[in-house]
Amino acid sequence: MVTAHTAARCARYESGKARHAVRDCTMIDWDDVRYFLAVARGGSVRAAAGRLKVNHATVLRRIAQLEERLGAHMFEKLPSGYRLTAAGEEVLEFAEQM
Repeated sequence: MVTAHTAARCARYESGKARHAVRDCTMIDWDDVRYFLAVARGGSVRAAAGRLKVNHATVLRRIAQLEERLGAHMFEKLPSGYRLTAAGEEVLEFAEQM
């Protein structure tokens, strides 16, 4: 359930530069944001899985689910790990404020 406070933050976020990344904040599974933050902070799916004490496949599935709901890719997969895309940077800023 989205609270009024969360909805207000979503409205402010959607009116800013990341409008293309967030279509409808009521559709976001806020638990997916935890997985997103773990990958963003850890730099890899493996690090995120370890931090969250889940299988790496769970992390990948949750990130894919968030990307589908937002309509944007959050990460680029590199040999050195995962790097945030421009949309991912915008979502990171929003997620850290939550």
